[in-house]
Amino acid sequence: MVYKYGCSDASANKYGGTPMLFWQTIQEAKTHGQKELDMGRSDLDDPGLSVFKEHWGSIPAPLTYWRYPAKESGTNPAWQRSLANRVVSASPDRFLQLAGNVLYRHMG
Repeated sequence: MVYKYGCSDASANKYGGTPMLFWQTIQEAKTHGQKELDMGRSDLDDPGLSVFKEHWGSIPAPLTYWRYPAKESGTNPAWQRSLANRVVSASPDRFLQLAGNVLYRHMG
């Protein structure tokens, strides 16, 4: 089973919703005969997420991306990621669902 994407609100962590979701996911996967749960990618600049996944027994593995055409050297897309993060976090759920439905069919 593959855990595709998730998010959480740090102010609600005390309620344990995310761990409960993972526990229920693991239980459902086992019920359906799944042998592995791929907990998905984690950005290197988000060590908290990696630690959270490792507490569940996940084993980190490097993932190398090859891009064509290669980015020009010297470009720094950090501001682009920051802008995208702000736009996504401020977008209504309905818009994000629509964008996901449109974009996912075009991604590998």
